[in-house]
Amino acid sequence: MIAAAVRAYALEPALHDPTLSEDDRLRDPRFCIFFGARPSITVVGGLRLERANVSRTLADIRDAVRRRGHTNARWSVTNASAPADLADRLLEAGLVRDDRPGSSPQATVLVLDHEHDLSRPDSSCVVARRVETFEEFALAAELDRAIFGLEPDGEWRSRAPALWERERSGQGARVYLGFLDGEPVAAARARFCPIAVMLLGGGVLPAARGRGVYRALVAARRDEAVAAGLPASAVHASSMSKPILERLGFEHVGDVQNLWDPAV
Repeated sequence: MIAAAVRAYALEPALHDPTLSEDDRLRDPRFCIFFGARPSITVVGGLRLERANVSRTLADIRDAVRRRGHTNARWSVTNASAPADLADRLLEAGLVRDDRPGSSPQATVLVLDHEHDLSRPDSSCVVARRVETFEEFALAAELDRAIFGLEPDGEWRSRAPALWERERSGQGARVYLGFLDGEPVAAARARFCPIAVMLLGGGVLPAARGRGVYRALVAARRDEAVAAGLPASAVHASSMSKPILERLGFEHVGDVQNLWDPAV
C-alpha cells in the first residue's frame, strides 16, 4: 500500500520535499517554483489556480523567474493541478508542449514500494553505482548529454566544481554511472528526501541497451534508498522507461503534462 504522503510527493516533488530551503523554491498558495542550482533549471508546479486568474498568475510566475535570473521555465501540470483544463489554458496563453531534446511532453508518475524487491541483471558484466570522483561526475554529465542528444553545456562546465560539492554534501541529486563490460555506458541521478527517493534522468547509450544496465541503475538507487530507511522510489517516467519500470513492479499513481514557457 503506497502511503498518501508518498503519492503526493511523487506527483509534485518540489512542493512536498521538506529538505528544500526557500532559496531553492518559492511557494505561493497558487504555485511552487523550484530554482535549480543552475539558472537554466526552473520548474513550476504545485499549480492551484482560479479560472479567472490564470493570466494574472502566469504573469506573476514569469516576474518571479526573471527576478531570480532564471530561464527555461518548465511547467508540470499534474492530476492535482487546478483547474482541470489548466494545460489547455496555458497553451492558449503562449506556453508550448515541452518536446525539446532531453524532455518529454508527457510523463507517467510511478512508485515502487520498497517492500517489493527488484529483479536484477544476471550478468556480472553489468554494474551500476554512485560516482566516486569528480572525473566520474563529469563523465556522467557527458554521457547524459550523449544519451539524450543534448548540445555541449558551457553553463554546466563553469559550475561543475560547485555542483560536485553539492552532490557530495547531499544538497544536490546523487549521480550514478552504469557499466557494461567495464565500460561506462549509462548515467542517472536521484534526489533523496525523507518521504521517498526520486529517480531522475536515467538513460543508456543506444548500443548498450537491452543488457540490463537501466535495471541495474534503478536497483542501485533503490538499494541506497532502502539503506537510508526510505519507504519508496518514485519517478516521472517517459514512454521509453515506463514499460521497464512497470515490469519491475512500479505502480501508476498519476500523470504529468510538461509545458515550456518560451517567454522566460
